[in-house]
Order: sequence, then C-alpha cells, then structure tokens
Amino acid sequence: MAIDGDRVNVVFPDPRVAFASVGQLLALYDGRSIEEVPRIGLHLDNDPADLDPSFVADRLAADATPGQVLATGPLAEEAREVGLLVSDGKQAGTFEVRLVNPYAAASTDPTCGLLVEHQKAAGMLRTEQGEAWFCSQACVLDHIQTSG
Repeated sequence: MAIDGDRVNVVFPDPRVAFASVGQLLALYDGRSIEEVPRIGLHLDNDPADLDPSFVADRLAADATPGQVLATGPLAEEAREVGLLVSDGKQAGTFEVRLVNPYAAASTDPTCGLLVEHQKAAGMLRTEQGEAWFCSQACVLDHIQTSG
C-alpha cells in the first residue's frame, strides 16, 4: 500500500487482504468530511505479464473521487463474490467497489453519486420525492443551490 498525497495505491496478491486493508484504512476516516478521505486504487499483483501493478493502482486512484475505491476487473469479480457492491467505473475496465456494511441502511448521494450509510451521513433532506442522503455538507449545499 502506498500513500501519495490524497491518493492511496493498494496492490496485493490476495483480493480479500486488499479489501480488508482498504476497509481498515477507510475506518480511520469515519466522521470526517468526504473531502478528507483519500482516493483509492486497487489492483492485483498476481499477473506476471503486468510489469508495474503499482502504476495501474496509481492511475485508478487518480481517476477516483474522494472516498471512492476503483478496482480492476479481477478484483471487481472477487468483490461481487464476497457480497460487496460493485458498479462500472467511468473508464473501461474499471469498477467502483463500495466497502460499506451491506446490512446498513444506505443511499446514493444525489450530488456526487457516492454511496452513503445513513448513520454516517453528513446530512439528509426530506422532499416531496423522498429522502436524499449526503456524504458532506458541501454536497448538501450544492444540492440545495442547484435544485432551487
């Protein structure tokens, strides 16, 4: 695991160790604003043809938003197998892995698209359309300003 400013590059040969390590890292940021949480790139180090796995993880972290975990295909497959939430990333061949408690109530922040556990949310607005949960006060304010 390498930390470079607001990015964390995670390269392990075992996906479950990678998920556990990232989960422990993210737990250190509980209660902080989303802007303080690092961007994380996950890549497996088990392909002999892959000359620089840390470069791949660094590129993933560079494409992530604060608090987002981006992974390559093999890690995404393993994440699905262990019950983690996985969605397509913005770049082809990348996937967002959401390391939240699968039993916790959670919603997608309508401003930035991150999955937010309700008990850790920075805010919630109740509208005619229902409840909107937010990862940070900045997202709450942006939502209020843009939805007028």
